[in-house]
Amino acid sequence: MIERGEFTLTFVAKAGDIVVIDSCVVSSWHTLGDTFNIVLPTSQQVRTINKFTIISVNNQELYI
Repeated sequence: MIERGEFTLTFVAKAGDIVVIDSCVVSSWHTLGDTFNIVLPTSQQVRTINKFTIISVNNQELYI
């Protein structure tokens, strides 16, 4: 279970690369869609992630 705050996220990028983000925070999600936005606290960069590309959260594998 994810509590509020920072977490680690691993997902597959569009190019097929595996991306590991050591620290991010969910900023918004789209309940009718397949994406959510994360913010990287160190750079304040916002990324949109497709929920079906997630491999793990906090180093725990995720199965959808």
